[in-house]
Amino acid sequence: MRKNNFLFAIIILFATFTFFLNHNESQASSYSIDQYQTFVTVNSNGSADVRQLIKYHVSGSKKNVAFSQSLKKGSNPSLTSIQLFDGKNEVPLRYETSGDNTYDSVTGDHLLAANIRHTITNNSATAIYKYHVKKFVTNYSDTAEIYWRVVGNDWEKKISHVKVTYQFPKKTLKSVNMWVSGPSVYNLNKNEKAGQMSVYISKLTNHQPLDNRLIFPVSWVPQNKNIVHQNKRQNILNQQHKIAQRIIFKKVVFWMIAAAFIIVTAIVYRNRFKHLNYDKFDTDYQLGDLQNWFDTPDVSPSMAKIILTKNETADLSSFIGELMIQVKRNHLGLKQLSDTYEISLIKKPDDEFYEFLVTRVGDGKSVTTKQIAEYQGLDLWYEFQKWRRRAAIGRSKYIDEKNDHVKSMLASLALMTTTFAAIQFILVPFLAPSYLIATGIICGLVIILSWFIFYRINRKITVYTSLGQREAAEIKGFKHVLKSISSLNSAKIGDLTLWEDVLPYAVAFDLSLKVLEDLRINFDTSQLTDSPLSIYYDTNPALGYGFMISLADAFYSNDFINLGGSSNDISSMGVPTGGLGDSSGIGGGSSGGLS
Repeated sequence: MRKNNFLFAIIILFATFTFFLNHNESQASSYSIDQYQTFVTVNSNGSADVRQLIKYHVSGSKKNVAFSQSLKKGSNPSLTSIQLFDGKNEVPLRYETSGDNTYDSVTGDHLLAANIRHTITNNSATAIYKYHVKKFVTNYSDTAEIYWRVVGNDWEKKISHVKVTYQFPKKTLKSVNMWVSGPSVYNLNKNEKAGQMSVYISKLTNHQPLDNRLIFPVSWVPQNKNIVHQNKRQNILNQQHKIAQRIIFKKVVFWMIAAAFIIVTAIVYRNRFKHLNYDKFDTDYQLGDLQNWFDTPDVSPSMAKIILTKNETADLSSFIGELMIQVKRNHLGLKQLSDTYEISLIKKPDDEFYEFLVTRVGDGKSVTTKQIAEYQGLDLWYEFQKWRRRAAIGRSKYIDEKNDHVKSMLASLALMTTTFAAIQFILVPFLAPSYLIATGIICGLVIILSWFIFYRINRKITVYTSLGQREAAEIKGFKHVLKSISSLNSAKIGDLTLWEDVLPYAVAFDLSLKVLEDLRINFDTSQLTDSPLSIYYDTNPALGYGFMISLADAFYSNDFINLGGSSNDISSMGVPTGGLGDSSGIGGGSSGGLS
């Protein structure tokens, strides 16, 4: 025992150590990007000097600051300087391929990348990259164009406070057109005095790119040698107009879907709930007034069970109760054999299923529970399903089918509303990203409202007709007495003849064991032996169970798990139930991060 305790302690200690190790590593890998500022000076020769500032907030420790920027092919970028500030203090960097406080870089035809090695611990850090792009502007015959991806879609973290500023050689900005794609919400600003145009985005989500496209007069970059001899201005304007139209179209589609969803949902709910009956029998007929109600119901055991459960068909325990009534009416005979029970046909019974059991499963005169258990024909299953439906004929007198259908539809409607609201929210980033927060709030409220309606109406409406309300109340009171039978003296309630009428309902309500055990306590053994009740609950060791259990077990052992009962029905009778069940052309883009 001590060895086991020691081993257990070692495991716990190791798990705890692993948890804190992983927890600390998780903390060490945490960082956020607070600023991403790009300042572009456009030169008259079509080149650009770019200054990019990225500010990180580090929780724990980071050792590497990585950055890369891609541009259009043939741009020929070159890195001019790198600075790193750990907090407010500048870190002196040297160009080497390894070691602390070093950096190395690589440049190509359209790419530049840099890696800074410096340990940052629980502090803010600011990296500043300066580079020159030789072919930044493209001159067409009728316009000059800048088209690049400022922020690429490889950033793993969201980026806050993004700002891109363009400094032009001329200060008259009326002839400048600028388009932004990627984020749905941004601010454009023109500073005529300084000759600057800027775009500000409060937040870019992770993997969300930022693209800029600008056109301006060719005369601003007269020395540019990156020339394409064709007219492009109108083509660019048409392209951007089509993009704007697509965005508008997506928003219109989004709001049409949203409106259709709201209208359809409202109509469905209105039609379902317009003429509902909200009178509940629990209110009109208090259980306290009926708790001593002991009149047998005016309906059959199967219908009584249907009224209480609101089921659409009868079940196996109800069938056994009905068969007991046929025995009492002397339509069927019942006797115990050495290892089974025999049901014999005396008169024409009230339902054809009993005849089927005798003539098809049995020998034409009788049938045993053993024969039922061993019968291989599927027609037994089909005939029993027919009986279940026949037993429910007349249900509409007691059950308001419209209300019943509405109650069954409530959860489906709430689930449908939830699913549609979730789909609507998923579509927002693609159709109307600027409405993401508002749509999320609205969808959340719709989901809450739909389930609130489900909860309230499901509790308030009744599935009973006026006749059904009274019948349900009396049956509920009758069942309450049967459930409380152990606190009463069954011998004082009535003789065994009365209990012969009561027992079929106790079977249907899955209370037969409780009732029969109480009868054995309150009646003499001689009285029970002489009564027809004895066969229903026999203690013969060779059989193990009485007739009710034998018949139920026969159906279930014949692989008819879906006969309409449940493991609950059978376990209440005493049967062991183990095992039973019921943008093309964009050049550029950045990526980076800490590690």
